[in-house]
Amino acid sequence: PGIIIAILASVPFWPDFVVRRFSTIFNATADSSAMYRVKIFNTVWPIIEDYWIYGLGLGTDIFVVELGL
Repeated sequence: PGIIIAILASVPFWPDFVVRRFSTIFNATADSSAMYRVKIFNTVWPIIEDYWIYGLGLGTDIFVVELGL
Protein backbone atom coordinates (compact mmCIF):
# COMPACT_ATOMS: atom_id res chain seq x y z
CA PRO A 1 0.00 0.00 0.00
CA GLY A 2 2.84 2.39 0.73
CA ILE A 3 4.31 2.00 -2.75
CA ILE A 4 0.96 2.73 -4.39
CA ILE A 5 0.52 5.84 -2.27
CA ALA A 6 4.06 7.00 -3.12
CA ILE A 7 3.44 6.52 -6.85
CA LEU A 8 0.17 8.44 -6.71
CA ALA A 9 1.77 11.22 -4.68
CA SER A 10 4.57 11.55 -7.24
CA VAL A 11 2.23 12.06 -10.23
CA PRO A 12 2.40 15.90 -10.10
CA PHE A 13 6.19 15.67 -10.49
CA TRP A 14 6.18 13.43 -13.57
CA PRO A 15 7.26 14.95 -16.89
CA ASP A 16 4.43 15.93 -19.26
CA PHE A 17 5.25 13.24 -21.83
CA VAL A 18 4.90 10.51 -19.18
CA VAL A 19 1.53 11.84 -18.04
CA ARG A 20 0.32 12.05 -21.67
CA ARG A 21 1.46 8.49 -22.36
CA PHE A 22 -0.33 7.10 -19.32
CA SER A 23 -3.48 9.01 -20.19
CA THR A 24 -3.53 7.57 -23.72
CA ILE A 25 -2.99 3.98 -22.58
CA PHE A 26 -6.53 3.83 -21.22
CA ASN A 27 -8.08 5.75 -24.13
CA ALA A 28 -8.21 3.17 -26.91
CA THR A 29 -9.33 5.62 -29.59
CA ALA A 30 -6.41 8.00 -29.04
CA ASP A 31 -3.60 5.44 -28.98
CA SER A 32 -2.99 3.42 -32.11
CA SER A 33 -0.67 0.98 -30.32
CA ALA A 34 -3.44 0.12 -27.86
CA MET A 35 -5.86 -0.49 -30.72
CA TYR A 36 -3.26 -2.66 -32.43
CA ARG A 37 -2.89 -4.77 -29.29
CA VAL A 38 -6.66 -5.18 -29.02
CA LYS A 39 -6.86 -6.34 -32.64
CA ILE A 40 -4.08 -8.87 -32.09
CA PHE A 41 -5.75 -10.18 -28.94
CA ASN A 42 -9.12 -10.51 -30.66
CA THR A 43 -7.48 -12.36 -33.55
CA VAL A 44 -5.62 -14.91 -31.46
CA TRP A 45 -8.27 -15.45 -28.77
CA PRO A 46 -9.87 -18.40 -30.62
CA ILE A 47 -6.46 -20.05 -30.85
CA ILE A 48 -5.82 -19.45 -27.15
CA GLU A 49 -9.17 -21.06 -26.32
CA ASP A 50 -8.39 -24.16 -28.39
CA TYR A 51 -4.73 -24.66 -27.46
CA TRP A 52 -4.43 -23.26 -23.92
CA ILE A 53 -3.26 -26.52 -22.34
CA TYR A 54 -0.51 -27.69 -24.69
CA GLY A 55 0.26 -24.60 -26.73
CA LEU A 56 0.85 -24.41 -30.45
CA GLY A 57 4.34 -25.75 -30.79
CA LEU A 58 6.88 -24.39 -33.22
CA GLY A 59 6.11 -22.78 -36.55
CA THR A 60 3.30 -20.74 -38.01
CA ASP A 61 1.28 -23.51 -39.67
CA ILE A 62 -1.45 -23.42 -37.04
CA PHE A 63 -2.06 -19.72 -37.67
CA VAL A 64 -2.51 -20.40 -41.37
CA VAL A 65 -4.97 -23.22 -40.69
CA GLU A 66 -6.89 -21.65 -37.81
CA LEU A 67 -7.17 -18.13 -39.19
CA GLY A 68 -7.59 -19.13 -42.81
CA LEU A 69 -4.56 -17.20 -44.02
